[in-house]
Amino acid sequence: MLPVISETKRNLDGTTQRFDCRLLHRDDEYLVLCYLSDRPYVAAGAALPEGSLTIGHYWRARDYIVWEMYNPRAELQGYYIHICRNVTFDENSVEWEDMAVDVWVSANGTSDVLDEDELERAVRAGRVDASEALSVRNSAQELSASASCIVREIRRFDPRDLLAALQ
Repeated sequence: MLPVISETKRNLDGTTQRFDCRLLHRDDEYLVLCYLSDRPYVAAGAALPEGSLTIGHYWRARDYIVWEMYNPRAELQGYYIHICRNVTFDENSVEWEDMAVDVWVSANGTSDVLDEDELERAVRAGRVDASEALSVRNSAQELSASASCIVREIRRFDPRDLLAALQ
């Protein structure tokens, strides 16, 4: 069985989300986890049923993380690139601060910047300053333009094997 790693996502609105994930790979600067959903959810308009698989890629020195998203039949639905800060991980956990703005890369390779309205609300509420918000928006545009390169460089795991192992 794959070791359990706790993921903690800190949102700009002050909320925190925690997930029990499974460790696929870890070195000093890069971590790969997988998560099997226990309920249906929607990601960038794509409906993902219970039993969908996310493979998450976390780097200490990058301002983004990447989630590969698969339905229960191991069909790629797309990639969610979260702009973030302060990614830290150790033997048992990974933590990161979500900067609200994301880039969705569909299975056919088109990309869209999402959730800029959430960032604007955080600016109005004083949780993010204007300079940092501009940096996040610039990162989103850069990530959207280079998304195909980013998804080509991530370490690959067979989603069919993972789904079978996690059932």
